[in-house]
Amino acid sequence: PHEEFHDYAFEWTPSYIKWFVDNVEVYQQVSPSVNDLNISQKIMMNLWAANAPSWVGDWDYQDVPKFSYYDYVKYYSYTPGQGEYGTSNNFSFEWMDDFNDYNSSIWNNEVGDQLGHCGFAQSNINYYHGHLIMVLRDIEDQIACNQINGDINNSGFLNVTDIVLLIDVILNESFGELDICSKIASDYSFNGQINITDIIGLINYILD
Repeated sequence: PHEEFHDYAFEWTPSYIKWFVDNVEVYQQVSPSVNDLNISQKIMMNLWAANAPSWVGDWDYQDVPKFSYYDYVKYYSYTPGQGEYGTSNNFSFEWMDDFNDYNSSIWNNEVGDQLGHCGFAQSNINYYHGHLIMVLRDIEDQIACNQINGDINNSGFLNVTDIVLLIDVILNESFGELDICSKIASDYSFNGQINITDIIGLINYILD
């Protein structure tokens, strides 16, 4: 988990796969490990609790909801000697999704599958303010989020009431009393934390 966005990327070629964090290479696999990786794959984004205590520890079913935030996804094709991006300019830009809404021409929502302690549900996928937000929640919690980012009381617009509510949530540590949609809306700065940054951002938006 991080309190700010980071760029994660990988390059997949016939001879190597490289992984990057914030444009810094952090890992690489070369032949013969990648020789058999010759079948088209897909980009996946998910949020789940693994049933692997030796790997991630025991899962606490009460430690929900959890959120993951995505700002954008870019895809580049491998075009050796002809590209403008990546190692040796071997990659060419193809498309970008900035998550203003669900793009069915790019993505599929996988629902019903079981992975670890979790099943996948379309209701756990939300789009707010140009971000994709995935939710890990208790199966009994119902989600139908459509409120504006920062609209904590779901009134349909942003005003001083939302600022007061947000301050109260922070000062009284009452975040747990909000429903999931209001929790998402409270994180105005989309950094996974509810803090003074969200208050400042909300005030600036209203004043503008």
